[in-house]
Amino acid sequence: MNLKLGDHTYVVTKPVAEMEAFKVYLCKDADGNLLFLQIAKDNSAENSAILEKSAYTLRELQRYADQIEQVHSENNSGKTVGYDRFFPQVVQSERAGEDQGNRMVNILSIKMDPRDPTGIDSMIPLAKIPASSQKVDEKTSAWIMGRFLKLLAFLHHVGIGIDITPENVLLSGPEQYHNIVLFDWSKALFANMSLLPASWIGNVRSAAQTTLQLLDAAEGSSPTPEYDAFLTMLARKTFVELSKHFGDSHEVHREFYELIGRLWGSNYHPMTIIPK
Repeated sequence: MNLKLGDHTYVVTKPVAEMEAFKVYLCKDADGNLLFLQIAKDNSAENSAILEKSAYTLRELQRYADQIEQVHSENNSGKTVGYDRFFPQVVQSERAGEDQGNRMVNILSIKMDPRDPTGIDSMIPLAKIPASSQKVDEKTSAWIMGRFLKLLAFLHHVGIGIDITPENVLLSGPEQYHNIVLFDWSKALFANMSLLPASWIGNVRSAAQTTLQLLDAAEGSSPTPEYDAFLTMLARKTFVELSKHFGDSHEVHREFYELIGRLWGSNYHPMTIIPK
């Protein structure tokens, strides 16, 4: 199926995911580049606004990430932080024609690691992993949780909050999980000042709960007690209890990697985050 959007035509190839307000497909542009296509389920004002907010949020995230990347690169001999690998980049955002019911459409690209031999067509929703033949072992789950915490440290630094759910996470694979992308940003929370503890703690809890779900789905696994206890604390302690233990998501990120370092050595090290 072809979809015309403004002056561009996209070839829609296969469905990827379905959310409450929109569907997600793989598509190709005129140059053969693989992209993601979000299309509202109807042309209602509510569903259109959801995709419009997603596009706005993604553009703001890109602006923040570019600013941080420039400063970090100047101060660290050209080294990159790579926050923009956690979210899609907006290629085009507008309404389709009457043949598509005047529905709102976002065309999105993903920044893949150049060392990754897979492409975006290999990315699958994290929610589908437990039902597939793929299992997530403990160290893979630690890598995933570390990525979640790096993303949340960035988001909270710029005053944005979002819960992390299995349905909203795409992993590259399926055999190797090289990248994690949060796809639906319509429910992101923008704060005029710092996020309230209930907001950032809620985001961290959702990340831990999602990671625990992956571990629970792994058959025959025997979790390392210290690692399991840390994830369980983040996932199940009350907001009050967690706010007494951690000042913000940066502290959660730091303590997490201190634990991973003790358990599994230097192969698991803190990823670059914004300096306090």
